[in-house]
Amino acid sequence: MGGPNGAPLKAVRAFYALTLDELRTARTTGLRATPFEAAFLRAAAVGTDEPPAP
Repeated sequence: MGGPNGAPLKAVRAFYALTLDELRTARTTGLRATPFEAAFLRAAAVGTDEPPAP
């Protein structure tokens, strides 16, 4: 999450409805995501409005 090759923090926070403390913890320790969630977050990182294919 975050950084030049990671999902934008704003998208991660909105998708998972995380508080700032939860987001900080997820960024520090990692965030487990299903393949669909990971695809959604990658799409958000590049600005794609289309949902990922199942």
